[in-house]
Amino acid sequence: MTRSRRGRRRAALVLVGLVGCSSSSQVSAPTTVVAASTSTSIAAPLPTLVPVAPTETTAPVPAEATTAPPAAAGTTGSAVPAYEAHVVDGTGMSKLSRAAGASDGTGVLAAGGLDAAGNSVRSILRFDPATGAVTPAGRLETAVHDAGAAVLNGKLFVFGGGTAKGEQSIVQAGPVGGDAVVVGDLPVKRSDHVVVADGTRALIVGGFDGTTPSLDVLATTDGVTFEVVGHLLTGLRYPAAAVIGAKLYVFGGELSKQAHDDVQVVDLAAGTTTALAPLPAPRSQASAVTLGDAIYVLGGRTAGTVVDSVLRFDPATGTTSVLGALPGPISDTAAGVVGGIAYLVGGERPGRVATVVAVTP
Repeated sequence: MTRSRRGRRRAALVLVGLVGCSSSSQVSAPTTVVAASTSTSIAAPLPTLVPVAPTETTAPVPAEATTAPPAAAGTTGSAVPAYEAHVVDGTGMSKLSRAAGASDGTGVLAAGGLDAAGNSVRSILRFDPATGAVTPAGRLETAVHDAGAAVLNGKLFVFGGGTAKGEQSIVQAGPVGGDAVVVGDLPVKRSDHVVVADGTRALIVGGFDGTTPSLDVLATTDGVTFEVVGHLLTGLRYPAAAVIGAKLYVFGGELSKQAHDDVQVVDLAAGTTTALAPLPAPRSQASAVTLGDAIYVLGGRTAGTVVDSVLRFDPATGTTSVLGALPGPISDTAAGVVGGIAYLVGGERPGRVATVVAVTP
C-alpha cells in the first residue's frame, strides 16, 4: 500500500460511471412504471466462491501526486482548472475490482466485486478518508460483481450484477454498515451497468441482460418499484455517468468488445436524449464524478488498454477536455465522493489492485 504524505484540498463532488453516442439526433422517451417483484429473503450462508477470471500481474503505482498540465493542443473545450490526484493510505485494503461504489456521506462503500483470484465476493468494504482505513461494513446475501450501488435514506442498495451463473436481476439492500438482503428484482437481468444517486432516487444506466444491451434508464426510490425515465440512443456496457441538475450525462461504454466515444445527455424532466460532441478517445470502464458545474471522467480502458487520463466535461459547452493523468492507469474502480474529494477504491491495471486514489480539484 502506498501512503500519501500530501495534503488534500476539498471541493464539491458527486459519483458516477461511462457510455455514449456520437449521433446528434434526439429521441423522445416515454415514461412508464414497471413494478418489480418483491422477494425479501434471509441472508444465505456464505457460498463457495467460483473463479471468474485468472489472476493478473499488478503493476506498481507511483506515489507522487499528479497535477494537471496546460490543456493539450487539439483537445475540445476551453481552458480548464488544475487538479491533483494521488494515492492515499487505504490501510487494510486487499486486491479488489469491479465492486459497486457509493458514498455514504463520510466514507466510500465498495460492495461485492472480484477478489485477487477472480472470485465474486459478498463483502461490503468501507474506506474512511478521516483515518485512511478500509474496514468491513457488512455482507451481501449474494456475491456479485459488475453491479451498481447507491445510498438512499441511510440504506445501501446494490442492483443486479454478474455471478458465476450469469447476469442477475436481484436488488440487495440493508442499512449502511449492516448486511444487505434481497428485497426485490429489476424488471430484467442487468450487469455491467452504472448506478447514479439523484437525490432520493437511484438511476440505473446501461449494461446488458447477458445478450442485449439495455436502453431503458430506470429510476427507483425503494428497489422494488421502477420507472422508465428515459432511453439511451445506444445501449452500451460499462458506461460512466453523472447527474447535474435535471440532466443525466452518459460517457463512452463498450459494445461488441469495442470501446465507444459517445456522450449522451438524458433530460430527466422531458424524457428525451441527445447526442453531444464525442470524447477525445473511446472509453469504457471509467468512473465519473460531478465536481461543481463540471464532470470528471477518470481512467478506464481504450482499445483494451487501461489508461490514466483525467477528462473534464463542461455541460455549458457540451465538450470534453483532456486535463492530465492519474498516478497510474486504472479501470473498474468503486468510486465515491466525500468532502469534495473523489476516491477510487480498488480497480484493475489490468491486474487487480489494493489501492485508493484521491482526486482533488
